[in-house]
Amino acid sequence: MTPEGERIELFEDAAQNLTFTQDSGFSDANAERHNRPVGVPIAFHHIHVFVAEPEIPKVKAWYVRMFGGVPGKRSQYDAVDLPGLNLNISVPRGDTGTAPTRGRMLDHIGMEVRGLETFCAKLASQGVKFDAPYSKTAGSFATATFTDPWGTTIELTEGLRSF
Repeated sequence: MTPEGERIELFEDAAQNLTFTQDSGFSDANAERHNRPVGVPIAFHHIHVFVAEPEIPKVKAWYVRMFGGVPGKRSQYDAVDLPGLNLNISVPRGDTGTAPTRGRMLDHIGMEVRGLETFCAKLASQGVKFDAPYSKTAGSFATATFTDPWGTTIELTEGLRSF
C-alpha cells in the first residue's frame, strides 16, 4: 500500500489469476499472451476500474467498442484486453464507492496510439468529449486527453517513444 492508500500488486509469472479467458466468439492471439510466461523480469499487467455492479457490463462494452478490446475474464473479474493492458472491471471492496482518477495518486491511464489523429476523430464520432483535444508539437509528439463515463482520465499519445 502506498502512503495515499493505493494498492500495488506484484505477481510471479506463474500466478493463476494472470490468465485471461476471452468471451465466446472472440479469438485474439495478442490476448493469449496472458496464458504464456512473460519472459522478462518485470512487466505491466493489469489495472482495476471500480464501478457499481450494474455498470460492469456497460464499462466492458464501452472499452470494447471504443478501443477494439477483447472482452473476457481475468480470474473472477470481468475484463477487457488491450495491447499491453488488461483492464479489470469490478465492484470496490468495502463501501468505498467510486471516484474520478484526476488529481489522485494514480491520476490517469496513458496509451500510445498509432494514427492518433484518426483515432481521436473516431472517438469523437462515437460521442467522446475531449478534455484536451488532439494536438501535435513541432517535434512530432501528439496527445489528447478525455475522461471515460465513469471518471477514469485517459491520455492518448503518439510519438512518445521518440522522446
